[in-house]
Amino acid sequence: MAFRAAKCPNCGGDLQVPDNKDVVKCMYCGHDIIVREAIKLVIGSDVGNLMKLANAALASGNNKEAYDYYTKVLETDSNNSDAWFGKASAAGWMSTLANDRIPEMITCLGHAIECESQENKEKRELEAVNLTETVSIAYYSITRNHFEEFVETDNSWPDYLQRCIIIIGYFESCINKSVKDYNPSNSMKWIVQISRQILEGYVYYGYPEDSYGNKTQYKWSLDNAPELTKSFQNYYDTYSNKLKASDTTYEPPAIQKPPFKKVGCFIATATTGSYNSPEVIHLRWFRDNWILKQSWGDSFVSLYYKYGEHIANFIEDKSLLKKISYKLLVQPLVKISKILMHQSPQPTSFYVSRLTIFCDTLLVLQDVYHAIQSFFPLNVSMLYFFKYK
Repeated sequence: MAFRAAKCPNCGGDLQVPDNKDVVKCMYCGHDIIVREAIKLVIGSDVGNLMKLANAALASGNNKEAYDYYTKVLETDSNNSDAWFGKASAAGWMSTLANDRIPEMITCLGHAIECESQENKEKRELEAVNLTETVSIAYYSITRNHFEEFVETDNSWPDYLQRCIIIIGYFESCINKSVKDYNPSNSMKWIVQISRQILEGYVYYGYPEDSYGNKTQYKWSLDNAPELTKSFQNYYDTYSNKLKASDTTYEPPAIQKPPFKKVGCFIATATTGSYNSPEVIHLRWFRDNWILKQSWGDSFVSLYYKYGEHIANFIEDKSLLKKISYKLLVQPLVKISKILMHQSPQPTSFYVSRLTIFCDTLLVLQDVYHAIQSFFPLNVSMLYFFKYK
């Protein structure tokens, strides 16, 4: 139990009252007094000063200080709608990627609406939904900027997608509220914009560089995520249609996937599913350090670039063909390339090296044969068919 400074509303006497009691008697006039109301008489002026300090801090962008002041007000007057709204605003603007405070902001806004007088409730609801929309736009901006800054990190795209789904939820919470005088078209346009950017994917350039000093081209996309593609396409279509229904002049931004040229090792990249898989990296290295140094190297690489991409496009979304390609093409090529790269350049070892290459190649072909058997097992009936049909 603690004692708080209070003032008797009947005689004005200064009191010290226990904070765990609802009603006590005034030691001066003997009247029953309500403890909470008696305490308010003392700190009422303090609440006004705290609100002034809180509003000034919020206006100057000092959100942490404003948040603390609003909290102190609410500790005394938990039904103060302005304090709840101010605390909500301060919390929302303190949001970071590491600490999303928007859910707390929405909770505080709910208290602000609940504590508002009936005559001002509609105005408070409009302020709340506009604040949620504005803070959500700002939060998406820092989300997008962070993604573009750290686009080369492994988790940048998955983290970005996860945050976008959450942000779209905030916009939808604004749209689904029936608030007088609120126009949801802006929130709808942001959902369409976010969905479009995700469906388009993101192309960027990074290391390693190729033999000509050009950076490698990479792409983040939903190509291998059909469920996410369906979800974001649904967002895009749903809110585009709603916007067109309310405004016949509205045209949704077109989804234009940026050009992405896969440079080299098309088939191996499509097979393994990654431009930076160990097999693809090795084969690129083999191309630059062995094939291109042969007299026929440039012609071979040009021919491969001409037709390899078409083969890669055909197999990249077919799991069985990718497995077959890996076993019958990529793995053997990696082994053969290692054999060729490790042959001795000395003339005296010519026959020995050729014999070694021949034997190693036979072992690779044996692996290919076993791989074929694993995919297409031969049995007696099949042999009979091939023999007599």
